[in-house]
Amino acid sequence: MTVFVVSDTHRSFLFAPFLEIVQAQKPDMVIHCGDGVCDAEDIAALHICPVVSVAGNCDAPGARERTVQAEGHTILVTHGHLFGAESSSERLKEEARAQNADIVCYGHTHTPDLTFSGGIWLINPGSLCRPRDDFSATYCRLSITRESIVPTLVPF
Repeated sequence: MTVFVVSDTHRSFLFAPFLEIVQAQKPDMVIHCGDGVCDAEDIAALHICPVVSVAGNCDAPGARERTVQAEGHTILVTHGHLFGAESSSERLKEEARAQNADIVCYGHTHTPDLTFSGGIWLINPGSLCRPRDDFSATYCRLSITRESIVPTLVPF
């Protein structure tokens, strides 16, 4: 199963080429980790695959956290701002354990992070449209089977 993970698109015109990537590569799922829920709706309108999204601190009120199943794995999707993602991943890992999740997809920091810690994958795809800290624009391609989880940062 191939899952594209994006975050922090902020309704930027720079997002449009990502729609073309989704149309061409046809992932099995797209996860949007907030601050661009309208962009997630644009992906869903393509009717290519399921889209899971959460609201970030710059979005209108909406679901701040969701869980989704993929190939026997539980993915916790959150923006991260309510868990202090800008300073530490500990609260994200605590919430993952509480939700029995082995993958956390989050955003907020605009910087990519692919970390395996305490049996949990922490996946921040960075920002497609407003990267920070000298990182380029990225998203994550997450390859999931029952036996493995392989996240890859993809330059945008």
